[in-house]
Amino acid sequence: MILDKYKLPLKPVPEVVELALSHGVQQSEFPKVTSANEILDNWEELKNKAFRSKSGKVLVTCETLMPEVSADMIDWWFGWHLPYSERYQLWHPNAHQKAKVKDNRSKLTNSRAQYIGNTSFVNEYIGKSLHRLAISFFEPQRIGLVDAYSHGSTAICGVTANRLLNTDAGYLVHYIHPTDDGCIMRSMFWLGEFKPRMPLVSNLVSRISNTLFFRKKIVSDQMAVDLLRHCSEEMNHLVKFLPTLYRDMQKEHG
Repeated sequence: MILDKYKLPLKPVPEVVELALSHGVQQSEFPKVTSANEILDNWEELKNKAFRSKSGKVLVTCETLMPEVSADMIDWWFGWHLPYSERYQLWHPNAHQKAKVKDNRSKLTNSRAQYIGNTSFVNEYIGKSLHRLAISFFEPQRIGLVDAYSHGSTAICGVTANRLLNTDAGYLVHYIHPTDDGCIMRSMFWLGEFKPRMPLVSNLVSRISNTLFFRKKIVSDQMAVDLLRHCSEEMNHLVKFLPTLYRDMQKEHG
């Protein structure tokens, strides 16, 4: 499939996000990923911010308004783009470099079945730093989002790992809820809870890496701010081509 029609120039983030970025990282405690509902319940106070706790962990939140986009489209997108770099690059033409998937499930007709329980291996720039990540997707119920699929909503949930360090480094949740003209995405990233996958030395490495010093070294304030910008860029960019791409693909496949 030729994708040139959907290759659009990246535009600046919304002014509200640019203002949020100027505030930098705030010192504050925040709920764990297993209490993501608490963040959603207090979203208006917590959206578009970067927080660092006393222990050095980081939470980044980002809101994206998505007119003409539905939860079904988002589920479809996460299943459809995973196996191919060219599709992944549509999402952020400047930052996204490479992508492949552990198990190509393109032949499955259920979008969620294509990505849940699967792992995406991506190379992407966040700010000026290239990150080589493995994102393993799981069911929202695992972190207490029991109503994630009700009332036309969905939630994309994943564990993020640093492939070079062979270490789980955080979690992501994109919660999508319908609005009158489309949907709204509420994105949350928890960073700094390091879980090395190294036989024999995992416990030692975990104790060292999960100190305040190393958390601030590995997940710097600049990285937290860069992640907020990156998320806003890619999700606002997705809005520009996803409705057309989705409709075109539905027509192509009947």
